[in-house]
Amino acid sequence: MSELPFVPYEGPEPYIFVSYAHANKDKVYPIIKQLHEKGYRLWWDEGIRGGDKWWRKIVQHIHSSCYMLLFVTSEAVESEWVEDEVMEAREHKIAIFPIYLQRLTQIHLPIKKYHFIEKWAFPSEDSFTKELCRGLPERTKRSAPKPIPPPPPKPEPKPVPVEKPTAKTEKKPAPPLNGETKPYWLDFSFDDSEATRSTLDADMPTSKGEVYFANPTRTFKPVEPEPKPASLMDRKSKKRRR
Repeated sequence: MSELPFVPYEGPEPYIFVSYAHANKDKVYPIIKQLHEKGYRLWWDEGIRGGDKWWRKIVQHIHSSCYMLLFVTSEAVESEWVEDEVMEAREHKIAIFPIYLQRLTQIHLPIKKYHFIEKWAFPSEDSFTKELCRGLPERTKRSAPKPIPPPPPKPEPKPVPVEKPTAKTEKKPAPPLNGETKPYWLDFSFDDSEATRSTLDADMPTSKGEVYFANPTRTFKPVEPEPKPASLMDRKSKKRRR
């Protein structure tokens, strides 16, 4: 696997510097890809752009890192670049975590005092990766993205009330005032104000010439209609009787 597994990290957050020999790309890239998928931030020399001064960029990223992951092989032990990277990390007190990918009898790098793991000693890739992650600082992991809260539920439409049909009832005329069976003839000459007129019930059924007071506040007496003037025949009959 020689293709670039992912883009090296660039930013102000804590990250891990990866030191290895280019001849071991096929062994190193699958491991760092798994670490990247688990959320770790890593940088290695593939992050150097064209035109940049190669060693200066490496030194800058070693100083800015908080951890060095060193893949130890026979090629890495013989590499002057790897040795210089290790020395640079030691001078700036950057912690080094050696990962042995093969058995070696002679090691010329000053890494004997650091805790290390041997890949061939694990029965499976999963157990190796788990132990590797235990040795890496937690602060070099990307924080999990915050889940997007679901949109609030839409309010259910209120049901439209259905008016129930009501039985039609006949309106009864209001009872006469003072218990009289005789209709009242009301004289409003005493008070023709708006307040008095408003007390009349306009919906109350009345017959011709009959007016009822809905809520009387005063007591009214029946007013008899004026008698009709006697006709000429009635006058003559009265004179004859006399």
